[in-house]
Amino acid sequence: MNKFDERLKAGLPIFAAIVAGVTIAAVIFLVFGDTLFKFLGSLETKDKITLTVALWGAGLSSYLAYRQLGRDRKKLSIVLYRTRDGNGRMSVTNSGHRPISVTDIYFRAQRKDKDGTWTGGVYRHETAGMVTTEQGTILLPKLLTDGERIPLLLPDNVFEIIKDPLYQVFAWAKDGDHKDHTQYKLGDNWPQKPRKKLKIVME
Repeated sequence: MNKFDERLKAGLPIFAAIVAGVTIAAVIFLVFGDTLFKFLGSLETKDKITLTVALWGAGLSSYLAYRQLGRDRKKLSIVLYRTRDGNGRMSVTNSGHRPISVTDIYFRAQRKDKDGTWTGGVYRHETAGMVTTEQGTILLPKLLTDGERIPLLLPDNVFEIIKDPLYQVFAWAKDGDHKDHTQYKLGDNWPQKPRKKLKIVME
């Protein structure tokens, strides 16, 4: 997913909220327009100013509450990258602002043949137990604090495999709330462009 797609996805909830707000306002205006104009016309200038400030404050508080809700959301960021020595890595990072438990980490590079069937490929699926990472051995599930990450080593032949244009890459992690984090970025020196994400049942 490129930066434009990320910004677009992040802005969709805000756009939806704006559309919903405008729609509700339009409905209210159509139904209660005459009554509303009569009411506003009966107000003194100071009352109109007070009402305007109150509405502005309500809108601002709603926006700040929405932003805070997004910050409090648990989130895992996944990056695939290639080290200077040519090895593949998958980094799972707590990019939210709350501790989050990682229970599963999954990577798969698989070939989709012209008839639509999936064959071959390499994969690595880590679940409960001891896991070897770039920084040593850890135990899953693992609780990650803000900014903490797990750098997972990928199969040695992964870059030979994905030279075939029919191969697609999938990477995700599961948290302690059984939520799949399936969006990933391509980091330094990764030779493949992002592909569409497909849901593959974990084995």
